[in-house]
Amino acid sequence: MKVWISYARSESTDITLARSVFERGNTFFRENQAEGKEERLMLLENWLDVEEAAESDFVDQVRKKFPKRVKKRRKVKIVSAE
Repeated sequence: MKVWISYARSESTDITLARSVFERGNTFFRENQAEGKEERLMLLENWLDVEEAAESDFVDQVRKKFPKRVKKRRKVKIVSAE
């Protein structure tokens, strides 16, 4: 994960190259790493920082790539004490 971030930051002088590196890193973590959810989130957060610093129009597109938080609801079983 750190490799993707440092590589993208080194390419940050050209935002299109940095985007392509972040895209490849995002695809890698999404497809190949089932347990790499935290690494993908850190990569997306760094990507968002780069886009905000560049003041580009891609900020909303990066935010859409973030994983959604899901609330799991459990059914409550009520046992009567008769």
